[in-house]
Amino acid sequence: MDIKFDLPDPSKRSLLAAVGVEARSPYTPLRIHACGQNVTLLMLVARVHCLSKIESYFLESPQELQSPLNLRNEAAAVSLLLSYLPGPGQEEGCEEVRQALRQHCEGLWPSFVHGDASMQADSVRYPADDSPAADFQRWAADVGIQSNIRIAKFGALRGCAAGRDIEPGENLLSIPAAALIYEDTVRKTDVGRMLSAIPDLAVDNLLILFTMIDRHDPDSAWARYWASLPAAFHTGLSFPPTLVHRLAGTAGALELTRAQGHLKRQYDATRPLLAMLLAAYPALLSPAWFEFGQYTWAAELWYSYAFEIEFPGAGRDPAPGAGAGAQGTGEPRRASGESVAVPPGPPCPPAAAACPSAGATSASAPAPAPSTSTPVMVPFACHVNHSPAPHVVRYGRLSEAGMLNFPAFRPCKEGEQVFISYGPVPNLKLLCYYGFVIADNPHDVVPLTLELPAEEDAALHARRTAVWERLGLATEHNLSAARLSPQLLAALRVAVATAEELAGMETGDDPGRAPLNPENEAQALRTLDVALAQLLDPLEACPLLAGSPRAANSLESRQGVAMAGAGGQDASGVDMEDATGAQDSAPGLGNEVHAAGSVGPGPTTAITPELDENGMDDGWVASSAACRQYVLGQQAILRCAQRECLARLRAAVAGV
Repeated sequence: MDIKFDLPDPSKRSLLAAVGVEARSPYTPLRIHACGQNVTLLMLVARVHCLSKIESYFLESPQELQSPLNLRNEAAAVSLLLSYLPGPGQEEGCEEVRQALRQHCEGLWPSFVHGDASMQADSVRYPADDSPAADFQRWAADVGIQSNIRIAKFGALRGCAAGRDIEPGENLLSIPAAALIYEDTVRKTDVGRMLSAIPDLAVDNLLILFTMIDRHDPDSAWARYWASLPAAFHTGLSFPPTLVHRLAGTAGALELTRAQGHLKRQYDATRPLLAMLLAAYPALLSPAWFEFGQYTWAAELWYSYAFEIEFPGAGRDPAPGAGAGAQGTGEPRRASGESVAVPPGPPCPPAAAACPSAGATSASAPAPAPSTSTPVMVPFACHVNHSPAPHVVRYGRLSEAGMLNFPAFRPCKEGEQVFISYGPVPNLKLLCYYGFVIADNPHDVVPLTLELPAEEDAALHARRTAVWERLGLATEHNLSAARLSPQLLAALRVAVATAEELAGMETGDDPGRAPLNPENEAQALRTLDVALAQLLDPLEACPLLAGSPRAANSLESRQGVAMAGAGGQDASGVDMEDATGAQDSAPGLGNEVHAAGSVGPGPTTAITPELDENGMDDGWVASSAACRQYVLGQQAILRCAQRECLARLRAAVAGV
């Protein structure tokens, strides 16, 4: 059989062409025969197919795709190929592919489980039979959810454990459409019909209002699901002002302030509608259900627990079943790709736009591709925790049989915690909309906004702008701990170019391929170094890092790199690695950071709060720890960028 890859994105087709694979048309699938000798080619195309925008942004050469790019992309690529293969034993060539993928993955699995103590089987505890979690699992079986996992606790944190040994390709969950909560099935309930009568009610508000009402109905089709949810979510949307203030000087403070303000404004705009509902149905509805705290709870639920799910065809009528059901959704939507848990609730406020700024940018949250996907609450799947090293990455499409499947791409032993991927999500988004961060998050970024020089000759500015636009350069960029992006370096080279250098670019010089000359390169890197220092200074003054050692951030304080020679020291004899700090100055914490005491030295580590099932506490001690880890992660990324910037600057200065 042939595997057909849909590649409508011209940039992905260009990447394949650069490595000798011709995808001629966005409307004609690329067909590759499934056999053992084509496994390397299949993996190459699958890596490109699963490439996210942020991964493309940091890609230095298409040749990098000949080998694993990172764990997320490789997991998505393997899962994509497994999803195309028929069942075991049905096609001989496909069995060769399946076995080759299994052998390939066996070499990757140690990287996924390394250092993850939460996956040890002896740490698992299961809920009591009379608990809401156990009752929810009985409800799940009643409505046709097929599950090979169980709700469990790992330390203080609730998640899901494998109910038996899981092999690659097996489903952790198979959920019928009738068990899902989304627009179509909500509108078929009594509450949904009542809300549908309201003119111009946006879908996000429909889902939030439905949740606020239906969770109090003991006869609801989802009553046992609502009962299994936490009493509070402790995401950034509900952080108290004192905690937001402790993030002063960071993009986190700006994003949280904007997000909370947006939520409050949306609630205020909805209050007349709530009053109307209370007046119309005084015997059915309670004013306590419509308080701001209840609105926030429902919004946080949809932000942190919902998925973007694609439906086959245009119609989305749910499969028949007892009670009202719904179909699901996730986050950054990728056609035929990985679903990501993302908020369908109140629209996300705009990302921090300060220049320069630290936080999430459009590059880290790509615009959704057109599709038939919709936001959906997925009972059971919403209880599975996120990890950058997941067991499941492809789960965003309802099958023709009306089932939402969550296939594992790697094995999991009985009793070990299973994880899904929300996508390549940076810590700012995790903190704001999920309430936790990932220590050493491989997808974390610091945004940097560039502006073209304003004080220059108008004609020169017009030429610079024309070159900028012709090359497709952006003003919004990202920094990661791994490397400086070629796109960022190209933009800097154009921003500082002289008239003569611009003339060269107008006639064919490409600043994205290599430095234009040593002088231009040195000026571009000095400009970047100043921007990095401006980003670091407020982070190191952040109240959450009070008492932490501070590194010298400005170029001048690092002893005149213009005089630097080769090697690890500058002209003053100061070791540049020590001067700029190291990434491991942020403690390695394993996976999610929830609980106090997880972030190393600091005033919160001596406090042991009573944690809820999400690893949070009402005193916000665990949330404060997560905030501090977010700041440490931003600081570590900037210091990594500084080190690379200075190394490049030494090389450029040596060539002047």
